[in-house]
Amino acid sequence: QWATQLKQNAVVKLLLESYKDIDVLRKNDFGKGAMTEAFISGDVNILQDMLLHHSATEEKLIEGNEEKLESLKKATHSFTFNSKSKIVQIREKAIVEPNIASIAGGVGILALADQTGLGIWGASVILSRWMLSLDSGKLRGKSVLELGAGCGLAGLSVAVFTEAKSVILTDLAKETVQNMSYNVELNKGVFKNTKVTAETIDWNAYHEAGTERKKTEDTDAESCHNLPRDFDIVIGSDLVYDKNMVPVFLSVLKDTVRSGGEFFYVTALERAGRGELASALLKGGFKMVKVSKPPREYRAIPLKDATQEECDLLLVDLKDTEYQLWHLKHIKKPTLNNNY
Repeated sequence: QWATQLKQNAVVKLLLESYKDIDVLRKNDFGKGAMTEAFISGDVNILQDMLLHHSATEEKLIEGNEEKLESLKKATHSFTFNSKSKIVQIREKAIVEPNIASIAGGVGILALADQTGLGIWGASVILSRWMLSLDSGKLRGKSVLELGAGCGLAGLSVAVFTEAKSVILTDLAKETVQNMSYNVELNKGVFKNTKVTAETIDWNAYHEAGTERKKTEDTDAESCHNLPRDFDIVIGSDLVYDKNMVPVFLSVLKDTVRSGGEFFYVTALERAGRGELASALLKGGFKMVKVSKPPREYRAIPLKDATQEECDLLLVDLKDTEYQLWHLKHIKKPTLNNNY
């Protein structure tokens, strides 16, 4: 578990090869184990070694109990962010496919199989709290787009707690978009005047053919129309974790945020591709307004009536992962400083 946390690929491989009785699915008293840490690390090589290990059988992954698995596949959580009157309801679905494509993410065929959007991640909690901490006028009457929204926590928090004109949640994998749409319906009674929708967006198609996105048999054809352009505000959390994703992501961002519009982004400090993304943004027409560290209170318990231990079990990466907050403005004139 220690080696996995520190992304020591060689050590993990050596341990797996040297000790045949290792159980990669074994958890400690707090429900955490090496496999859990592998998912959090985002290291595809470690994940692949874990998933291919003889102890990570499908039967053990689902604990051989279909009834129990079914009950664990879906869970709805109430996020209050310390509010006494407002709640954001978010359903997450368990990642149950034991294959590397389901957790690798990225673009192209891997993105279609990606299941990471079915879970709630700490970065989305940080982004939600950041949005709710902004001056009340910052989001009032604005059009907001969330890229890679997953379960939709950040975008739905904007819709519930602010006076944004519209919020569009986007992702690609079919099951993720279906769950995102479910969460929109789950919260629609508290949106007031904010229009909220969930849409499919294929980053790779944006990169290859501008705003005309491709229809594939694995995407929802009804939501493969062109998204509106010129959003006032685009938000996202931990979207780029490979330098090869940077050109694709930049194409999408430049095509969706209006000139003078703003991009609010949460990234893990140790995330692969972070430096390349910062450089590409500055060279691609964005100005870095501010880089900051999330205040400690952003990690406070966001769930209704939850203990710290329960929060740590659900949001395993919230407590200890180091994040940065990037606030950028789309100016279309490249800047060259890159100290991120």
